[in-house]
This record gives sequence, structure tokens and C-alpha cells, in this order.
Amino acid sequence: MLKKNLPIPKTDMAPLRFDSHCVIGVTDVLSPEEYPILKNRSGDFDVIIGKERSLQVYLFPFAENRIGWQICGKMENPEEHDQQNFRFSDWGPVAADELCDQVRHFKCPFGGTLGDLMNRTPKERLSKVMLEEKYFQTWWHLRTVLVGDACHKHLPFGGQGANQAILDSVHLVNQLYAIPTGSLEDVAKSFKAFHASRGPNARDVYKSVGLLSTVLSSRGAGSDMIRNLALSKTPKWLTDLGMDGMNSDRPVLCFLPTPNVEALVKPKPQAIPIHYKNVLKAKGLLKVGSSSVLSANS
Repeated sequence: MLKKNLPIPKTDMAPLRFDSHCVIGVTDVLSPEEYPILKNRSGDFDVIIGKERSLQVYLFPFAENRIGWQICGKMENPEEHDQQNFRFSDWGPVAADELCDQVRHFKCPFGGTLGDLMNRTPKERLSKVMLEEKYFQTWWHLRTVLVGDACHKHLPFGGQGANQAILDSVHLVNQLYAIPTGSLEDVAKSFKAFHASRGPNARDVYKSVGLLSTVLSSRGAGSDMIRNLALSKTPKWLTDLGMDGMNSDRPVLCFLPTPNVEALVKPKPQAIPIHYKNVLKAKGLLKVGSSSVLSANS
């Protein structure tokens, strides 16, 4: 694209900024008697927020009586890593020790300390990675289209990375379905419709995850008060409203039967894909002036 002097937003060309790091580990098999939470049928996760440093620890029970844990936090000197990009020497299990040592003494809500879980995590199931977040304006060009992290990189705080990539794929498949020809014009129509239908929600989720990251990682009396209000004092209905908004884009594949939605919060209306409209018109299922929303009758 650069060789052809195509207009690319400066924000898309700016280097990725690695300002957060993360250590992930999975323990060996543990005793349910020592960690009773492993007996539960559900798999809720707990979050520990550090007071002195901008660190959070996530704990989640896994199958086969294992516990997964994750340390996330802002880097103290992110500017030192801006130009290094993917040449980091501190990726992998050995480099994880420094970050682990900062939280070993934390009490574990499942019992004991976090250090107890770390001591039962073999090195081969321990990894440190650098994290970045960015929303790109350019999603497609000619016959090339991007999805997932190539369009929007999320921090793990909101648990949206894989979810948003799956939604991208569903939207893209819908816009490619029933494409009449493989001409560049028809392909461009599909890609343009994909970006138009998917982009706004993806951007909103990106902003929401960034806001959540700020709430969790900021330090100071003011930040503590905001975090306490957001995590402890906010009514459940208001929290649910925010989560419902983040997950309102729930498309279905247009060529499959529309499923019955039993959820209390219905997904937002799904527009009929660009080329599928012609299929419906040919079958007499879509008339001029009728609704452009995909329904069970489409």
C-alpha cells in the first residue's frame, strides 16, 4: 500500500506502543481439599488490585483441578520499549520472575498466597508478553481484508479480544455471502459494507476496554475513590446495562435459521447483508420499501 502511495491515516502508521505487560500461568493439578473452589460447577474469576503498584492479578479455576492466573499492569517506563517492538528479550518464562516477585506476597482469595500458586506452576506453562492497544482506520484494500487484532488490538482487561475477532468474522462472512461475481467491484462492496456494519461497535468496545483499563490501573486517592464507586457501589442494573451495550452486536449468519434468543437483552437489529438483499428480492421475500433488517422470515 505504501509503494502505491495510497492514503493511509497517520495513526495507522504510528508504531505500536507497548505500555503494559502480562504474565500468564497455569498450575499443576491441585487438591480440591486445599482449594475448595475447584469443587464448584461454575468457573467465576477473582481480581486482586495492587495498592502500591499498577498491577492486577486475575485468578480463574480451570478443568482438571488447575488454576489459571494472570498478572497485568502498566509499565513504569514504557518509553524505553517504544522502538524495540517485537525484539524484546524479556518474553518468556525466565523474564516473568521479576513481575511475579512483586505479587507473591498477595493473599490469594482461594487460600494461601499467590506465591503458593506460582510455586506449583511449571516453567513451561509460564509466559510473559507485552501488550498493546490500538484501533486502526484501515480495514481493507482491493482484495485484502483484515479482522481481529489487525483491526483493533485490545488489552485483556475487558476479555474482548477473541470475542471481537469472532464478531468480525461473522460480519465478513455475511457480507461475502451471495456475492454475484468475484469482480473487484463486488468484492469492494462486500468489504466496504463489512467495515460500515462492524466498525462503529468495534470502536465503541475498544473505547470501553480502554476506560476499564484506566479505572483498574490508575493510582492515587481520586482513582481509588472512582474504582471503589465503579466496582463496589455501582448498582447491578447499571453494570449490566454497560455490559449489555458492549455485547449488543450479536450477529447471526444470514444463511442459517435465525435462533430463538432466550437472553433478557436482545441483540441490536441486524442489517441485511449487501448482496443477500438481491437473493431475497429474487425469492420475493424482500419488497421495495420493506424493512432492511434481517428477520426470521428472511
